[in-house]
Amino acid sequence: MASNTSSPDGTAPDETNGSVPDATSDDARSESETAPTEAPGSEPATTDISNVLLVTIDSLRSDAIAPYDPDRHSPVLQSLADGGTVFDHAFATGNWTPFSFPSILASEPVFARNGDIGVRGAETLASVLSDAGFATGGFNAANGFLTSHWGYPEGFDEFEPFVTSVGSSRYSRYLAAHPTVEAWIQLATSPIRRLGSKLRGDSDDRPFLDASRMFDVEDAATEFIDDTDDQFFLWVHYMDTHTPYVPAPRYIREVSDGLVGTHRMLHAHTRTSLGWEVGERTLSELRTLYQATVRQVDASV
Repeated sequence: MASNTSSPDGTAPDETNGSVPDATSDDARSESETAPTEAPGSEPATTDISNVLLVTIDSLRSDAIAPYDPDRHSPVLQSLADGGTVFDHAFATGNWTPFSFPSILASEPVFARNGDIGVRGAETLASVLSDAGFATGGFNAANGFLTSHWGYPEGFDEFEPFVTSVGSSRYSRYLAAHPTVEAWIQLATSPIRRLGSKLRGDSDDRPFLDASRMFDVEDAATEFIDDTDDQFFLWVHYMDTHTPYVPAPRYIREVSDGLVGTHRMLHAHTRTSLGWEVGERTLSELRTLYQATVRQVDASV
């Protein structure tokens, strides 16, 4: 789905969920774009592009947002669709981050130049726009496959993956290959963080939104725009709709009649991650949590 104001982008089906009928994979947008026109025998007109914003949402299903399913609650994305262009047949080039992103950011399939799953050495969207004089910023919510290990900072003036440490240690290499480890740690410790948040009088949202690094991404992206006077290219990557699903309670209330408490979040994710039998109640809770994370990203966009 592309828009003249913003372009949400689902990258690939959730590699942990399976059986996803369709995934959205959309183009970056131009905030202000005038199509070139040509009269016979005239000089070719130039295209005036001001800023480019690419929003990618990891594991977002097309049938989970209002532009593709009117029963879904994603008012922000719906408003963007109403003023933009929605692609009914857009597909990810793979069901896994390393197989999708070389096509999104470098217009090439994975393994196009070598046996590397990243974009190191490729001509990326960021490098092309940087060479054209655009300020470039990229902020990734701790997906270990979209880090310096795989060449993704190339072309960006500012790039932050929000992975705890992308160094040479064994733990760092493990994080780079297992992009959701930090989120699972955050989920497991969420009851403690929620108690601490209440004692400090902080917002009830923080213990949940910290799990997806949403606040970090929002703050970095906003600061980049505020500090940039030039034309810019900004890439923002969300992880909220990737397992584990840890939405703030208010978004659960928006998409359901009840509330899935922290203990039920842990129970539902534990059963599925350990391969235990999953009943209808657990499936219902996971679906509710997923839709709540969709609404959470929708509000952030």
